[in-house]
Amino acid sequence: MLETRQEVSYLLCAKDSKIPFMRIKYDGISVDLPYAQLKVMSVPDNVDILNPFILENIDETSWKCSSGVRANMKILQLVPNLEVGHSFLHFTEMGLIEFGVSQTISSNFLRTR
Repeated sequence: MLETRQEVSYLLCAKDSKIPFMRIKYDGISVDLPYAQLKVMSVPDNVDILNPFILENIDETSWKCSSGVRANMKILQLVPNLEVGHSFLHFTEMGLIEFGVSQTISSNFLRTR
């Protein structure tokens, strides 16, 4: 379905990786989409991935795939002012770099945008 779209210039499905994902380049923007199999009949547009009912009986791989999304959603719920939260993360990242933590490592752990 995606490969027929003219906006998609690259498509890779990594089904056998530790965390399955699909990598696409859509209109020049690279996007990685993790794959998780939910044990539901249909997935509504407004699915709440934080709902424990949705996460019942999923396999370990799907649990790992959804953990990043759940963590980001939880952070967004807990930080009342996203602009201040982003500034805090930026400040924390600069501190980690100052103490010799690789920028790549700190970016992977701190980016929520």
